[in-house]
Amino acid sequence: MSRLVSALVILLLGLSTYSQSTTEFEKDLDRLLEILKKLPSFRDQVRGEKIIRFDQLVDSIKKEAGFAKTDFEHFSLLSLLFHQVKDNHLGFYQVLNEYPEQSKFTDPVFVEKYKSGIAFKQFPSVSLNIDSLEVALNKKPADSIEGIYHYWNLLTIGLYRTKNPFCLEGVVMASSLLHWEKGQLAARLFEYQPACFRAIYAEPVYKYFVLYANEKFKNHSLINSRFYSSAFGEVYKKKAAKKDFSLVDADEAAFQFRKLNKSTQYIRLGHFSAQPEKMAASQRFYDEIKDSLNAGNLVVDLRSNTGGAYKVSNKFVKLIKGFAKNGNVYVLINNRTISQGEIVSLQLKNIRNIKLLGEATNGMLAYGSNYGKTETLPSGKFKVYITDMRNKREHLNYEDAGINPDIFLDNNREWMEQVLEIVEKKVAQ
Repeated sequence: MSRLVSALVILLLGLSTYSQSTTEFEKDLDRLLEILKKLPSFRDQVRGEKIIRFDQLVDSIKKEAGFAKTDFEHFSLLSLLFHQVKDNHLGFYQVLNEYPEQSKFTDPVFVEKYKSGIAFKQFPSVSLNIDSLEVALNKKPADSIEGIYHYWNLLTIGLYRTKNPFCLEGVVMASSLLHWEKGQLAARLFEYQPACFRAIYAEPVYKYFVLYANEKFKNHSLINSRFYSSAFGEVYKKKAAKKDFSLVDADEAAFQFRKLNKSTQYIRLGHFSAQPEKMAASQRFYDEIKDSLNAGNLVVDLRSNTGGAYKVSNKFVKLIKGFAKNGNVYVLINNRTISQGEIVSLQLKNIRNIKLLGEATNGMLAYGSNYGKTETLPSGKFKVYITDMRNKREHLNYEDAGINPDIFLDNNREWMEQVLEIVEKKVAQ
């Protein structure tokens, strides 16, 4: 077992005094092992020496389980098993007994009752002087992972390195939500390579724990720290974070077609979903544009493409490749281009007259789920989102890292302006 993993096992323990059944944890561990060992990603990646190291990790977790006393500590120990495979469609999160209306968290009477419950009392916290921490973190340069971060107007956290150099913790410094208190733990990040992390977050509204296996620090932000149940589309970012021009507005239509100038047309492909309604919408769009691509240049916007299915994307790939036989294609990608959107990017990369522009994609394309199956572990406290399919073997090279563009764009300038500059420069050659 690596020094990193050994250190993490020790680090994860000892935050609280409330106990949970070790037998309950052992049942969760046994069932999780059964699930993981059936995954295509586990069978592909955990072989030979890695099996020995994996078994050593399991033994260490079992030994330490008796010292783990809270749901958070158990969740953290179980999360270590997910670190052993690169499979970013795989999910792991805590299940709560109830999910009240979000508005209730602004009701002092409800919050007072909430704070009297076991979930609040055993919630992880740290013994630090928050004011002193704030002073120290304010001195950190903007390009340092350490610093003060904001999640919309809900939470302000201080992210600092612990005594373990691989680990950072994010503690609450201020909150507009009454059920958060200073010193509570909102994030824990394990750095597996510079600026790349396996992260555990507490979802900002409901405070359940969720594993984010592919977090990255970029543009003064933790760029993957979005929480869908919060419905804000925000991420943890520093005050110094500038507008990120790689992003598209949340209300942008998934499919768009327009002329940018006399020689350049634009199409946006926001997803390749196989859900009947969405698939029908993409088919209608395809039928509308298939005979209309007649300019010398085509911009294909795959930013924030949420993925989908080959049977939906393939017709667009053929259309774009056909255009490239006589025209130039510029494909826009960003960190939120995921899954089938990334696979399409790979299909178009290195094709004559096609260039990828933007930033690296997310890095979750090697595996997937046909059925969206989830399973709750025996304790009823944790749930696994299970992957059951593998894509091409070569895709594993891009899991975590993503696909790099041929030309990187500046996130601090309007992307479409940069694209048109590149198009015009190409035309002038």
